[in-house]
Amino acid sequence: MFVRVAETGSLSRAGRELMLSQPSVSRVVGALEARLGTTLLLRTTRSISLTVLGEAARERKGSSPYGPAAPRPHLPRRRGLPPPARRPEGDRRSPR
Repeated sequence: MFVRVAETGSLSRAGRELMLSQPSVSRVVGALEARLGTTLLLRTTRSISLTVLGEAARERKGSSPYGPAAPRPHLPRRRGLPPPARRPEGDRRSPR
């Protein structure tokens, strides 16, 4: 989904193409950013642009947890942020 947003340059347009609402797309991208511990998109009320790390993730096409390939891109984490929370092996509950 992140790759679709990056390619279209719009949460709304990506949502229409994926048959999802814009808020749903925004939540999924926000969850990806939280999981990676970094910002991939710079959002304003009128536009979206990719950060340097967002550009790197887009170039890896689909390497996000929400894409078809690898479980997560190997991107450096911003300093000062804790690592993402991990669930115990076998725990299938959705993250909160």
